[in-house]
Amino acid sequence: MHLRLHLRLGFLALVLLAGAGCTTGLRDNPAAVERINAIMRTPARLETETPAQRARRELREKAFGQPIGLLSEKDAYDPPHLTRYVPAPASAATGEAEVAVMIDTKGRVTDVRLVSASSPALAEPALAAVRRWHFTPGKREGQLIAMSFIFPVEFRGP
Repeated sequence: MHLRLHLRLGFLALVLLAGAGCTTGLRDNPAAVERINAIMRTPARLETETPAQRARRELREKAFGQPIGLLSEKDAYDPPHLTRYVPAPASAATGEAEVAVMIDTKGRVTDVRLVSASSPALAEPALAAVRRWHFTPGKREGQLIAMSFIFPVEFRGP
């Protein structure tokens, strides 16, 4: 009898957790979420970085004043994963902003800096949305590390 009750309570908890996952914005925005996760899966490696990766690394370093989460070819890397996504709000302007994001060892966004925006009106809404994102933390050689990335934030008109 108690086993059935525990099983039912466990099932109910799973259903509630699955429903709670819908509020994270991940399911409602699969293309944007995949774009962000893809950026984190393919970080630059110092020995083999492309000119485009080097330029983005230099932008991150300029934004935060220091190199963060640099990886070597020999480093084992487990990328962060987006666990909470807040889309940019609907806007009269369409376009894109790019933001430099610092992710700490707990997966929290601790700093966000504007890199570029197709319109000045998009800057603050982009920063506000990204501040509410959350990630699983990244790991290098099995150790949690802070990392920085540059992410796009898309705006679609009404």
